[in-house]
Amino acid sequence: MKNIPNEILAVIIAGHSSHETLQKVATMFQQTTGVGIVEAADMETLEQAFERCAKQGATMIIVHPYFLLPGKHATIDIPKLAATAAEKYGVKCRVTEPLGADEAIVKVIERRIVKCLETQ
Repeated sequence: MKNIPNEILAVIIAGHSSHETLQKVATMFQQTTGVGIVEAADMETLEQAFERCAKQGATMIIVHPYFLLPGKHATIDIPKLAATAAEKYGVKCRVTEPLGADEAIVKVIERRIVKCLETQ
């Protein structure tokens, strides 16, 4: 994953609540992609994640709502919170779509089913 030209990229993986799994996903994302600034946050800590990213020099923050479905949190709440935080910390911001219907999700479901059947 390459930085956006003339920008220092940060990624925030945003979930419904703080959880060690969310932090694990953020760490895995950072290790896999090589993005230097990656934070995990819930809706209550999203602003603090923006602050940490900005303090590390980020000028563009991409927020990924770590949700399966495009509900209110993913489509309204997180984008609104992100826009407010981006303005406060003077950074650009974009919000991705949630995970949704994706072939990669189907592969994960398939792996879970195979694992379940193997352990029975």
